[in-house]
Amino acid sequence: MMPPPRELLSDYRKWLEYKHRTPPTIKFYIRIAEQFLPYIKGKKIDEEDVKSFLEERTKGLRERSRRNVKTALNQFLKFLKKRGYEVKVPLREPIHQNELLKKFIAYLKARGCTGKTLSNYPLLARVFLRWLKGKKVLRDFDKSDAMRFLMYLTSERGVGPGGLENYVDALRNFFDFLAIMKITSRNPFREIKRPRRARSLPNPLSIEEMKKMLEEARRLGLREYALMRFMYATGVRASELLELRWADLDLRSRTALIRGKGGKNRIVIFDEETSLAISKYRALVKKVLMASSQDRVFLMKSYMTLSKMIKKIAKLAGIKRNVTPHLIRHSFATHLLEAGADLRVIQELLGHTTLRSTQIYTHVSRKHLKTEYKKLWEMLKF
Repeated sequence: MMPPPRELLSDYRKWLEYKHRTPPTIKFYIRIAEQFLPYIKGKKIDEEDVKSFLEERTKGLRERSRRNVKTALNQFLKFLKKRGYEVKVPLREPIHQNELLKKFIAYLKARGCTGKTLSNYPLLARVFLRWLKGKKVLRDFDKSDAMRFLMYLTSERGVGPGGLENYVDALRNFFDFLAIMKITSRNPFREIKRPRRARSLPNPLSIEEMKKMLEEARRLGLREYALMRFMYATGVRASELLELRWADLDLRSRTALIRGKGGKNRIVIFDEETSLAISKYRALVKKVLMASSQDRVFLMKSYMTLSKMIKKIAKLAGIKRNVTPHLIRHSFATHLLEAGADLRVIQELLGHTTLRSTQIYTHVSRKHLKTEYKKLWEMLKF
């Protein structure tokens, strides 16, 4: 037998207070519960009861208000279930888009994603959610819907093959996350073929251009010179450079631990001049480091800051084309190859899992790495 409404609502209020709900929230939740009471017939609540109430109660309301009513009703149904009612209704609380994306970011961080992946994937997922709104619920989204979304991107947003590849990668991860959250049970973006962009490597800087950039970096300051030398001496990615900590550097052995993509760490080596440049820079910023908890080597957090510095140095060096951090990395690899280094050595230094051209991965010993690496600096001598 159902307890008197006043007693039921009194217990519900205590339950909400126990869950630390704010007074305005409690007031709203109690009002929704009070309005739902006439729809309760005995100790059993089925989907039709809930559907009838929501149709009546949310008629003419905006999306946000409808969502608030659903959330409040879900809370009351959870309470009723704890009181022994037979609730045959899914009790999943609606998740707001921003909250969902915050959880997605936390999921990516837990997987070890950093840099552009961590910033771009949630943005691409947001574009997808905006397109999906009002068309279909995530639970029912299938392969044909995924194809329609990709068609929308190409026809209405002008997204090219490279952009489509990024979207598919991002949404494969997003639907993996949704499956963990029990929001979906399938991943339609893993059922479609991943678009492939035309791979075109940037035209590398010449050795003369690289020398000019290093000379200009030296004129600008110790940090700029140490950073440029380290980037070119190791070929690290921009995200890896930004995450480099002092504890990862061993200036005596001229090695550094690089925390790469997907949690794959590797050791890189650098020359004596680079080690000396970093030592001088560290002496300059020693007081700053001691006065703060900052342990990043080059004291910058964003890719944009790094990119602006590289472009400024290139402009001062008289280089008129677009110079990016990745172009420095590509130039490093190209110059190593020109110095006679083995492709597998370059693969190891760059932190690539496979060589796409040969599909072969061969372990390279540290001793052989250093031997091959010296070839570049014997040729350059600067």
